[in-house]
Amino acid sequence: MLPLLMALLLSQPGPGAAGRVVRRAGIDTMPAPGAMVLLHRVGPVEQGAIDSVAADAAGRFAFQFVRDTGAAYLVSARWAGIEYFAPPLDMDDDESVLVTVADTAAAAPVVIAARHVVLSGQASDGTRTVVDLVILSNMGTLARVRPGDELPSWSMLLPPDALNVRVAESDFSPTAFDQHGDTLLLFAPIPPGEREIFLDYQLAPGIRSLPIPVDSAVVAFTLMSEESLEVDALRRRADTTVNERSFHRWTARGDAVGAFVVRFPTVWAPGWLAGSLAVTMAGSLLLVTWVATRRRAMVPAAGRHVDSLLDQLAQLDAAHVGGPAHPGDPAWAAYLRERNRLKSALAALLPR
Repeated sequence: MLPLLMALLLSQPGPGAAGRVVRRAGIDTMPAPGAMVLLHRVGPVEQGAIDSVAADAAGRFAFQFVRDTGAAYLVSARWAGIEYFAPPLDMDDDESVLVTVADTAAAAPVVIAARHVVLSGQASDGTRTVVDLVILSNMGTLARVRPGDELPSWSMLLPPDALNVRVAESDFSPTAFDQHGDTLLLFAPIPPGEREIFLDYQLAPGIRSLPIPVDSAVVAFTLMSEESLEVDALRRRADTTVNERSFHRWTARGDAVGAFVVRFPTVWAPGWLAGSLAVTMAGSLLLVTWVATRRRAMVPAAGRHVDSLLDQLAQLDAAHVGGPAHPGDPAWAAYLRERNRLKSALAALLPR
């Protein structure tokens, strides 16, 4: 009966959402029968799941509903205890929805694909603010999960002098993290692909040096600072300007493990140079600049097409820093589609 209902729903025109749930299997995918699929509505007043259905033997599902033009709709599938989301539904596109899920393993390899540390100038009270962007990469086909109830799925050492550590807008909920001493612990599953962790913390007045521990291999490391610093084991790069603020820049490549030591100038900066890098300060443009810096370090200078794609990404994100004008904003949906297209084109050109 269920396959017949699915076939009828999939063949009916009109409002709704239909598609498949597939499971990663090596370099291929297979149907994920029985996956629980949920339809979510995100409106200006109410948000939450409004319908659910189990995927059939071929992984197919379908929903029929009347769309509210003032709301956005998402489809998710639960597999092995993890919720996987497809991109937001396009109100003007009847394209089939594809939700990709994964089996799990506690030993699934996860590396830090990139880490970008940004140091603000010294505030009038002598404190400094640090923004730390970590990009985790799970390039396998299995989602990494905790090896035990009390153990994290991933951890990272923090600078020993970091104060008021805060997890900002990231690809994981802030409640999925804990801090034990100078170690950041993540207790959420890590699905295949890249995930961002966005931290900020403060350094107390009088700190003369800052060791940045690297306890696992980092593919690409970038340090940016408004102050001129002495830095060990990092290569000095050309200065860069972000949002009319000038930053000195250092990078490292390869499987560097240990600690990068930063030494600060002994004279405090004047008060007018103060100002912490708040998480929301032109966040999208700053992150795009970091990512562009990281990507440029991975390709030869002759890769003009890569640079062109990076520039297009930066310009696109800069034009949409404010986010969607309202839930279901078609301009925002068009922006996401174009951004995904550019990222796919860029990924195809970069070395693996």
